[in-house]
Amino acid sequence: MGEIFKMKCQGNFVFKTLTHRSGGTFKNADGTDVTYPSAYILKVDENLENGEINEHKFKIAENNTMLLNVLKGFKPYEQLVLQFEVTLYTNRIGFEVVNVIDD
Repeated sequence: MGEIFKMKCQGNFVFKTLTHRSGGTFKNADGTDVTYPSAYILKVDENLENGEINEHKFKIAENNTMLLNVLKGFKPYEQLVLQFEVTLYTNRIGFEVVNVIDD
């Protein structure tokens, strides 16, 4: 499953939490053990034009210390602008948070 296209985009969000998730192992549908690394989970709300609010969760790698240090400075319900690297694949889209943009 190779990548087809990459681009950058940004969006306005409301910071909720940044929490640490320990790594672990689970069995996939074939019964094979799959190991996943520990990471930080960023929870944010997106306020849509129609008044709805969507919660999003983004995984941040533990070794991305520059981004993590910036995110740790936010308080709940503070506005922030996130920059993403978007990768289009054959059957899915991947969003990776790469930066917090100053207003």
